Amino acid sequence: LLGGCAALVLMALMFRNLYHVLASAETGSPFQPANVQRLERIGWLAIAVPVFTLVLSVVFRLLGVDEVELSFSLTDLIMGVLVLILSRFFAYGVSLQNDVDGMV
Repeated sequence: LLGGCAALVLMALMFRNLYHVLASAETGSPFQPANVQRLERIGWLAIAVPVFTLVLSVVFRLLGVDEVELSFSLTDLIMGVLVLILSRFFAYGVSLQNDVDGMV
């Protein structure tokens, strides 16, 4: 239960950052340095969720709680890595946007 609550908090932080990325895209170009940072945060949080739940499961097992299932979500880990890669594309988009803005 504790691990699930912690995972929900991390996921809420991911969705908060995603909301800000989408909101900034409505007002102008999505290629902003703040969006790069937000996407990086989303990626690291997505990686943290399965790692944190695995660590918490191991700790509970060591404390003698046998009802805890040891599991690890490779899908969440891959999603986090893909979002980190996407943030690099956004960083490149920011540099292109700065070049275009400098030409005008």
